[in-house]
Amino acid sequence: MCLANMSSESKLVFFKTYLRKANFIFFSILVGSCASSDNLIKLSEVPPDEFAVIRKDPLEIPPNFNLRPPGKSEKSNLDSSKKAKEVFADLIGDEKKNIISDRDLTAGDFVLLEKSGYVENNSSIREVLTSENSRELLNKGRIERLVESLVGESDEDILDPVQEKKRNQEQIATGDNFLKSQKPVIIRRLKK
Repeated sequence: MCLANMSSESKLVFFKTYLRKANFIFFSILVGSCASSDNLIKLSEVPPDEFAVIRKDPLEIPPNFNLRPPGKSEKSNLDSSKKAKEVFADLIGDEKKNIISDRDLTAGDFVLLEKSGYVENNSSIREVLTSENSRELLNKGRIERLVESLVGESDEDILDPVQEKKRNQEQIATGDNFLKSQKPVIIRRLKK
C-alpha cells in the first residue's frame, strides 16, 4: 500500500486505525508490565475464606510477685459463716443495730433533731396524713365544682363498655349511623 496513491480521506482513515492499533498495543504492554496488573483487571481475585481458622499463641500471664506465699489459712472457713451472717444482718437492717439511743447522740445532734421537729414525733402519723389527703380531696376548686354542676356526678353518665360495644355492633349491622356526624359512604361501581 502506497500512501502517495491514496486520497486525503483514505489517508486520514488509515492513520486513525493505525493510531488505534498502536495505542492498544502500547497500553496493553504498559498494563502487562505492572506487577499487580492482575489485580487491576480483576483476573485473579480470590474471595476471602470465611472458614479459615487463625491460630494464635496462648496468652501468657506474667507472674505476680506481690502474692503472699501459700501457707496455713487461719480458720477462715469457720469465720466466713459468722461474717456472712453479719453482712446479711446489715443488709436486711437488724433492728437492734439500727435503733439509736439517746446516749449515742451528741449535743449537736439533739439541736438538729429539735429544729427538725423530730423530738415532737407523732405516733399516729398515718392517720394525720390520711386526714390531710382527704381534706385535699374535699376542698375542690371552682373548676371542679363547675364541671360537676354542668355534667353531674350521677352514675348514669358512666357508660358500660360491654353494653356500648353491643349497641354499636347492632347499629352497624342494621346500617344505622352509629355516629351522628358521620355521613354514609355510597360506593358505586361502574358496570363494564
